[in-house]
Amino acid sequence: MHDRLAEFGRKLTEKYPDCRNYILFHVLISSTPPSNATIKEDFPGEDSIIKFIENL
Repeated sequence: MHDRLAEFGRKLTEKYPDCRNYILFHVLISSTPPSNATIKEDFPGEDSIIKFIENL
């Protein structure tokens, strides 16, 4: 499962240069968002972290 999480995180990093502005990205990779970030919740469509977790 760790490999699937890591691969999904890498995909999001490549596709979304601002991925560190998404709170669920930080939940996925177990990190803390920067204090100066404009925080969004989740990615759209098939890139949704919520959908990814539901399908694990």
